[in-house]
Amino acid sequence: MTYKLGKLDATRPFGLRDLSVYGHGPLPEPPASVDYSTGINLPIDGNDTYGDCVAAGMAHCIAVWDAETNENLHTPDEAEVVDTYFRLSGGLDSGLNESSVLTTWTKNELMGHTIAAFAPVNTSNVTEIHQAIAFYGACMFGIQCPDSAQRQFADGDTWTVVPGAQVEGGHCIVGIGYAADGSGVYCATWGKVAKVSYGFLNKYLDEAYAIIPDAFVKAGRGPMLDLATLKADISRL
Repeated sequence: MTYKLGKLDATRPFGLRDLSVYGHGPLPEPPASVDYSTGINLPIDGNDTYGDCVAAGMAHCIAVWDAETNENLHTPDEAEVVDTYFRLSGGLDSGLNESSVLTTWTKNELMGHTIAAFAPVNTSNVTEIHQAIAFYGACMFGIQCPDSAQRQFADGDTWTVVPGAQVEGGHCIVGIGYAADGSGVYCATWGKVAKVSYGFLNKYLDEAYAIIPDAFVKAGRGPMLDLATLKADISRL
């Protein structure tokens, strides 16, 4: 199996503050563990052929959101994911910028779904990462992917820091759960779920986003945020 990458360099959306700032007071403590991967189909969505990991990550978010809201909505297949990727990339297999794609998603329906907002998550704050996953279904990560991750993935091992590993490029993975014993975060990538250690995230995670889908807003899922302010900040991007 060939594993492709495809996340462009992280760019902080200017004027957009961290998720915790948009809460009506402090966000609640997240549960000890969460696992939204059970029974969810998370195909590779072309990421063995193209650098469409960001588009594949969007599709993985959609699958989890639909399960969490108990809705039987449209789940994009590989052809739709690849088509969306090339439309967003201007027809080139050049990868995508996560924050730019999420900004576009707040203004346009993509893959048959819309989102109300998104907010950066502090990459060094484990609690905030857990809150994004537990309360909003998923957390989109951007990592600088070392060659060791592909070997560990192929072997079914937890992604850990391997001395001497060489970064091969940027990659989008989606956090959809985390273990109670502190051993790592469950991440959708390359057609499966990988457990990623916190040491790995501390070294290689360079961006993370909580995404608030319209379906969650309508269903009243997750702690309510100051969406008016968050949307106003997004509108200025």
